Amino acid sequence: MKFSIVFKLVILLFTFLTLSEPVYSQAQFDSSKEAYKEMFESMVFDSSAKTLEGAIMDVGRRHAIYSYNLVNASTPGFTPYLFPDDSRELANMAPTDMKYFSKVLVEHMTTKMAENSKRQSAYYALYRKKMDNYRMVVTFGKK
Repeated sequence: MKFSIVFKLVILLFTFLTLSEPVYSQAQFDSSKEAYKEMFESMVFDSSAKTLEGAIMDVGRRHAIYSYNLVNASTPGFTPYLFPDDSRELANMAPTDMKYFSKVLVEHMTTKMAENSKRQSAYYALYRKKMDNYRMVVTFGKK
């Protein structure tokens, strides 16, 4: 995500400007720069930000697959792409050789898309809150 890369760079620059000591040689500057970068990234950009980014990507992929299945549900001979949990749920409702399978598939995919949309909104809200917290740290609580 472009925003997270730019934000990391801004925070890194801010850290250098406020925490760095006078530098006398390029070698000392490079080693202190890396040390500050590692220290700051480990403190601020913990695994939760990366986990949230991965979860947001995952729900986006799921939404695309659900949409694909939904659009092609009425196509004769179409076999949907299903995640293992969806496949089990759908098999309990209607076997694939059943006459009404495509109707059940449409209902199931619609329900899954709604659940997935709620999950995506929650992930975005958590990520936004995390970025707001970073922004508060950088601006010392000023808006």
